[in-house]
Amino acid sequence: MSIGINLHRDAPGDGVTERAAFRDALRRWGWDGTEGSPYQIATESEVGVDVYADGLDTDDVFDHANLEPSGIDSGVCRLVLDLARAGRFTIGSDADPQSVILTDEEQRSLVSTDWPRVLVCDTPDALYAALNDPADE
Repeated sequence: MSIGINLHRDAPGDGVTERAAFRDALRRWGWDGTEGSPYQIATESEVGVDVYADGLDTDDVFDHANLEPSGIDSGVCRLVLDLARAGRFTIGSDADPQSVILTDEEQRSLVSTDWPRVLVCDTPDALYAALNDPADE
């Protein structure tokens, strides 16, 4: 199963600190430093992930990224959580466009009350369940 995963941040600022942390996180997952989107990385289970991140190589505002994994497993969920935490992003997906996923409860104050469903997924298992069975949450 392949779904699109989007990371987004509504916090003020241009994302300079988050940009550096996000780049460090990409390196932890095997990014070789090649500039230009998509950034290609893989999990320990060899699931490939293309990461599209406007503003990562420029001085533009860095407030979102999109991930296109070739599949979803616990390794991809660890990667998504790592990148989301590094960039202080919330998580969304094609699997349930009506939900926003937080990496911890502290993010709740940054999320609009307009979202029909707000989930906190602070572990890979919780994120895996939310991405695979969104109606069961």
